[in-house]
Amino acid sequence: EMQSMSDFITLLEKFGDLEVSIIRATKINKVLKAILKLDAIPREEEFHFKKRSQSLLDKWNKLLASDTSANGVNGASESHAEAKKSDANGVKVDGEPKSEATAEPKAEKADAGEPTSVEGADE
Repeated sequence: EMQSMSDFITLLEKFGDLEVSIIRATKINKVLKAILKLDAIPREEEFHFKKRSQSLLDKWNKLLASDTSANGVNGASESHAEAKKSDANGVKVDGEPKSEATAEPKAEKADAGEPTSVEGADE
């Protein structure tokens, strides 16, 4: 069994730079962290699981850190996502949120006494 575990780590080492989305989705980094916490691993002297796990984690942590800084740090990306969610009430079928410029002419028509159609009725 330990040979197959070594083969799995070898496979991970051959991937080079995994995409951050894959690291996050699979949570493989948590598995490697758990390996580091183990007191004893059978055949560790032969396969060097801890050393190999640490080197993969070091490489992936750099990728995760660079992705976090590119997307914003300390929740900046979350607040941006929340802002997009709040625009969801005005989303058209084509996926673009309504701008204020498109909302104003309808308001002017309503002020002029012209009948306005219900949004979404003709869609």
